[in-house]
Amino acid sequence: MTMNEQEEKYYKRQILLPEIGINGQALLHNSSVLIVGAGGLGCPILDFLARAGIGKIGVVDGDIVEISNLHRQSLYTMTDIGELKVNIAQKVLLNINPFIKVETYSEMLTNQNALTIISQYDIVVDATDNYPTRYLVNDACVVLQKPLVYGAIYRFEGQIGVFNYKGGATYRCLFPNYPKAASETNCSTAGVIGVLPGIIGLMQANEVIKIILNSNEVLSNRLLSYSAKTGRTSTINIRRNNSFDYSTLMKNGQLEHNFYAQSCDSLEDIYIDELFSKTDFNICLIDVRDPNEEPIFKHKSVILMPLYEIDSVQELPIADLYVTICMSGVRSKSAQKILNRQFPNKKILNLKGGITPEFIELWKKKM
Repeated sequence: MTMNEQEEKYYKRQILLPEIGINGQALLHNSSVLIVGAGGLGCPILDFLARAGIGKIGVVDGDIVEISNLHRQSLYTMTDIGELKVNIAQKVLLNINPFIKVETYSEMLTNQNALTIISQYDIVVDATDNYPTRYLVNDACVVLQKPLVYGAIYRFEGQIGVFNYKGGATYRCLFPNYPKAASETNCSTAGVIGVLPGIIGLMQANEVIKIILNSNEVLSNRLLSYSAKTGRTSTINIRRNNSFDYSTLMKNGQLEHNFYAQSCDSLEDIYIDELFSKTDFNICLIDVRDPNEEPIFKHKSVILMPLYEIDSVQELPIADLYVTICMSGVRSKSAQKILNRQFPNKKILNLKGGITPEFIELWKKKM
């Protein structure tokens, strides 16, 4: 690795460690790490992997910054509310360390895109908060033979482990059976003390660095638990179980297992042709774009509700069905998530693919 004078100064304290040195810094620089989730766990992971000098960092998250995130998600501030997390994260990380690359994916990881995205990275970090995505990330890593650094938090408790490392145990070896829906909780439903994701996230970042530096103490085949209440840690051993046949999950070159779509945050989409075929429904379109964006749809069935105002909405007009719309389908998906939480008894769908020329043409005909 050839470093300029600024880079040498940046990494000086780290290079001084005999366990790292110039060669170790080169290993970090030549590595690529994908972080799935840019929330409470993802923020400290991204922050300190950037500072460590990971050459290529990828971040997958289709969510926006909300005010309820700020007590624990350290990359964001009040001025970022309503913005895509990956966009803010990329900007912050490159300001922290301009000598790295940051790739962003403003979407949720699904069985359609998991293998394509994960295949581009050496190591994957699970910073998610729901079981379907955890199983999806694990399965993709096993199929692609990628090490997976796992972390999870619940109220005052956290867990860390490294799966699929050099033939070691996988997430399914620890949790072979998908939990019942009643047991599925996350920070939104159970709460979490703000410092906990910082502690667990930094432990995950540390495991990533250990893997890259070929440490003999990687937390493989073990699960470490930490209590923020007591400060105590405990470790259990995990055995590799080869009874699960991962090939049964594959169909036409992608993962096809059913429960990948059962995430708490996995909300229903509607396609353009299906939307315009619904003549027997009183449908309300919720346009979440900024007021100055075109084309402008003026009609009694359309309400303008900019994404940055969604959190403050107290009521919705009477309708049988609500459809969030924007130009690409990304902001509207985030709006759908927020509205679904605020109005759980209403049917709220997202327009898949956004406001396309086809949508505009059909709208004109319908109106």
